[in-house]
Amino acid sequence: MTPPDLVRGAASPDLSANGRRLTFSSNAPGIVGGDTNAADDVFVHNAKTDTTRIVSRTSAGDTGNGRSVQTAISGDGRFAAYQFSASDLVPDDQTGAADVFVYNLTTWQTRLRRR
Repeated sequence: MTPPDLVRGAASPDLSANGRRLTFSSNAPGIVGGDTNAADDVFVHNAKTDTTRIVSRTSAGDTGNGRSVQTAISGDGRFAAYQFSASDLVPDDQTGAADVFVYNLTTWQTRLRRR
């Protein structure tokens, strides 16, 4: 997909300070392979490599069972943050409420930041 196709229908886009990475949420099918939850997910598009990755996944790579919204990216483009209503993104998330997660784009790890 080209960048205009990526952001069409997308919500809460945010751009890193150097313009290299763009975060956004979308429920559009086909942005990346393996997105099977039919819910809003968070993506990062890398303008330098022209690649898009879903970041609202478990550290094992599985899609979550809820909706992801309100994206943000750090100025250096290393971290993507988002609100996620899934209960299966991290172990022992039993609150039933939306949480804030941070995805490290270097290590590909997801961390719970706030319940």
